[in-house]
Amino acid sequence: MRQTIRQFIAECLLVSEKQDLYGLKRCSGFSLVHNRGGQQVELKTIKTGNRAWDTKELAQLFDSVAENFAGGVPGVQQFTLNGFYDDQDQPQSFYPFRKSGEQEGDGITTEAPTGSGPQSQMMRHYEADRRITTQFQNSLFTFMSKEIERAEKRIEHLEKEQHEAVALAKAAIFEQAEKQHERRVEILKLERSQKDRETVMRLLPPVANRVLGKEIFPQAVADTALVEHLASTLTEGQVKQLAGILSPEQWGLLADRFLRVLDEKAKGDKEHGERMRSANPEAKAMDEAKPTNGDAKKEEGA
Repeated sequence: MRQTIRQFIAECLLVSEKQDLYGLKRCSGFSLVHNRGGQQVELKTIKTGNRAWDTKELAQLFDSVAENFAGGVPGVQQFTLNGFYDDQDQPQSFYPFRKSGEQEGDGITTEAPTGSGPQSQMMRHYEADRRITTQFQNSLFTFMSKEIERAEKRIEHLEKEQHEAVALAKAAIFEQAEKQHERRVEILKLERSQKDRETVMRLLPPVANRVLGKEIFPQAVADTALVEHLASTLTEGQVKQLAGILSPEQWGLLADRFLRVLDEKAKGDKEHGERMRSANPEAKAMDEAKPTNGDAKKEEGA
């Protein structure tokens, strides 16, 4: 960090430090000069003597002189505060600094009509151009950094919302699946209970007649219940085997009853499947998406 004018003056007034650095005895004075076009113009000179100077007052004095001078000159002005020791004519300590002067027109400072004037002016113009470019780049980088930070916060917020939405969706799906499973279980229980009651009702006439030893139910009803119960418990393969074992006359007595019961069983199974699919919409949608036999044949023909 660059020292201030006050710190420079305090350093010059510390005789012991100057003796170590320069081998000098004491600071004899200060001189403020204005630099322009390779020339120096003396603005303010103070001889310290044996007086105990306040560094703050001296710093304010020289800064005020430079400020007042720059206020009447357009552009940025260059100053140098020189420190003198042991009453020598040449300064041994230097503190250069700048002050912004009056802005006139486009703010470009003119130079003295000397040989070094154009060079000093071009150097200052180049410095101003580079300063503008650097300030623009800094402002651009600052803006980009803020935008990136804002985008990161936005992305983090959106990701958090997405995770929460996914978690809620999963919970809803699991809850719906659990309810559908419970519903299917209840349907299966009801159907099993219904089948058990139907079986009991079918077996009740012959069993009641046999246990009681008399014809409580008509024998035709009992025989019909036995045949229908037997037919409902047979699979399609068992029916085919039974048809191969019995003679045509024997099979003719049972075929109509067996086939009718099997048709009713197939119809009941179909209705059961429809109820299960209605209880599970996902399975129903998958079944509807499957091609039918007619569609498959059309695709093969194509």
